[in-house]
Amino acid sequence: MGKVLGFGSYAVVRLSTHKVCKIKVAIKIYKKKDLEDPTKMQNVEREIKILSKLRHPNVIRLYQVLESAEKLHLIMEYLPNVSLSEYLN
Repeated sequence: MGKVLGFGSYAVVRLSTHKVCKIKVAIKIYKKKDLEDPTKMQNVEREIKILSKLRHPNVIRLYQVLESAEKLHLIMEYLPNVSLSEYLN
C-alpha cells in the first residue's frame, strides 16, 4: 500500500494498486477493535450496504470488501488530485 490519502472518523484511507484490475484504488482501512461499539459497526455496515448498491458516475464506487481477523478493508475507486471533501465543495 502507498501513501496515506486521509483520515476518517473510524478509518485511514491509503492509496494502492488493485492487483487484478491494475488500477489505482483508495483503500479504507478499519481496525476492528475501533468498531467494538455496536453503533460504529452499524454505521460501517450501512456504508458498505449502500455503496455496494450504488452505480453512479458521481459517486465513488466500492469495488471489493476484504476482511481479516483484525481489519476491514474497503477497496474503492480512487479520485486523483483532490480530496473527497474538496471535490464535494
